[in-house]
Amino acid sequence: VQSSHDIIVLPEDSRALLYLGTTTIQKILNREQKEVVLIDSAQVSDTSGTRERVFFYSSSRGIVGTSDKTFLMPYGEYLPHIAVSVAQLFGLQEWLSAFHDSREYQKGSTATPILFGGHVLGVLFCSEIIPESLYRKLAGNGADIFFNVASHADFHTGRGERILYNQTLSAAKMKSAANGRFFIQSGNYMPSFFLNERGEILGESARGKDSVLIATVGFNTAKTFYTRWGDWILFIALLVVTYSLWMMSPANSLSNRSRVPDRNTRSVL
Repeated sequence: VQSSHDIIVLPEDSRALLYLGTTTIQKILNREQKEVVLIDSAQVSDTSGTRERVFFYSSSRGIVGTSDKTFLMPYGEYLPHIAVSVAQLFGLQEWLSAFHDSREYQKGSTATPILFGGHVLGVLFCSEIIPESLYRKLAGNGADIFFNVASHADFHTGRGERILYNQTLSAAKMKSAANGRFFIQSGNYMPSFFLNERGEILGESARGKDSVLIATVGFNTAKTFYTRWGDWILFIALLVVTYSLWMMSPANSLSNRSRVPDRNTRSVL
């Protein structure tokens, strides 16, 4: 807030609104005498189950929108039916109950971009960086900048965290460049980073330290070829490559060769 920025985004499940309360958050954000939006997230539970939810909190309008996580990870957020069946077969009812009480999540509906200051903010959760379609849908629905709130707390020891982080960064570069959008990821137990619309790294926080990463970003409303048409270019390329390989195959080459007269042969009438 003291840096006088317009958007503050916290890592996954920071629960700032829950821990500090809206009154305290309001006082903090109002110090700048302008509208500031806080992007926070937390687990929420109701009669329909538990969900991961991101909150968009405006210093002047309160909560202006929410969006739930739609892409869940097996064994992390839900158990596949086959895993449940195996656990039941071996009598692991206590383990199943503990998992369902603490980790079982429900899928949300389609992620919803939020309007703020004349711009449309598209925010997804941690593992939702994996599919190509989710950020493309956000761009297609008008999002002119991408955010990702993440936590690698379960992988913060050993080489696994660095491998996962490098994979996450590569995925973010693809999403950014393919859709022509700035990409900001706020991470827990991992460096936060922001990319320009070409997927180039413009800033990265220190690893293993509490820090704040400050960035000046751009907004882009134009829809790229990929945003409009998706993976059709890949399907066309696959057809071209498949046809080329078929034409070069030994069987097809032999067939074509049999149709060409041998210059060393003579026709006899």
